[in-house]
Amino acid sequence: MSKKNYNYLSASIYGIIHLLVDFACVIGVFAGIGESANNFAYIVLLYNMVAFLIQPIIGWYSDKLNKYRQLLFLSCIFVLIGLCISPYSWLSVFIFGFGNALFHVTAGALCLNLDKRKTAFAGIFVAPGDVGLMAGTLIGKNLNLAVTHIFILTAVFFILIILILFLDFKNKDSSEIFLTESSESKKFVFEKEHIGMSIIIFGIIITVRAFIGSNLSFSWIDSAVLTMLLAVFISAGKAAGGIIADKIGDKFTGTVALLISSPFLAFLSANMTASIIGIFLFNMTMPLTMTAIFRKMPAYPAFSFGIAAMALLPGFYAGLSINVSPPLLLLIITITAGLLYYAFNMEQNGGKNE
Repeated sequence: MSKKNYNYLSASIYGIIHLLVDFACVIGVFAGIGESANNFAYIVLLYNMVAFLIQPIIGWYSDKLNKYRQLLFLSCIFVLIGLCISPYSWLSVFIFGFGNALFHVTAGALCLNLDKRKTAFAGIFVAPGDVGLMAGTLIGKNLNLAVTHIFILTAVFFILIILILFLDFKNKDSSEIFLTESSESKKFVFEKEHIGMSIIIFGIIITVRAFIGSNLSFSWIDSAVLTMLLAVFISAGKAAGGIIADKIGDKFTGTVALLISSPFLAFLSANMTASIIGIFLFNMTMPLTMTAIFRKMPAYPAFSFGIAAMALLPGFYAGLSINVSPPLLLLIITITAGLLYYAFNMEQNGGKNE
């Protein structure tokens, strides 16, 4: 198998594990607490804060240890522990959150390191997560505890089987493809001032995009099937965005995708076909911004992944709290597209925007 095909296979397998980890964590939280709990919203907030906000910290130390695959295996152990105690303790929320955060930064680092020139592998990895989250939410809300645990055990079984088959720690030949910079080369310095500014701008774009995403509502979704259909196209957009960007460029792909998506999302959200087109295009930008941050500090793939993930949370909750009108939504998406163009243009011109 060629290295290129092996990289695509690797990213795809990590993506499948991503789906299963997110599925197991979400369904585990539902199984342990139940949707009817009075403080369920606070528990979900707690889980999200642990799972997202600590990713840069965990990512930083993961980069220092430079043992991504071992830590990835450990993250699945944490998820398994959470599943074992979820019916009996709210402590599982912290365990799920920590395990989920550790998984994302380590698996994300491995995929980013497959080929630093490519955006596709980040997109292929992150894409299936939405399907896992949505499936876990739907099942957790609607099935009783006993049936839920059948799905939990199935998810854990497949996680461990995939890890055993693919992440063979003794196979040094196959592990070489995942090697990153040595710890001696990891000096966290910005050689140019624009690098730090670039990371901030991409972080703002991620936050605003999360705000837009959580502000959207689709009146045509009236069943679990249609909910899953939306999740599939969100995932497909993320995967396609990275692949297309590798062909025609990040700046062009991201800017055009956002601009075209804006009228579909702002004014045609009641129409299923238009919504699907819009949400597909909108999510194409996700791997582009994540990879752009990574390229600013390539010796810190886990940390850079964590920064991108952390930037999502404030935008997500702001979008749930603040409703914007369709014209304003159109304006926000258009401004975000312009900001994305500016950031990529600055990146290409070494900090000078021309």
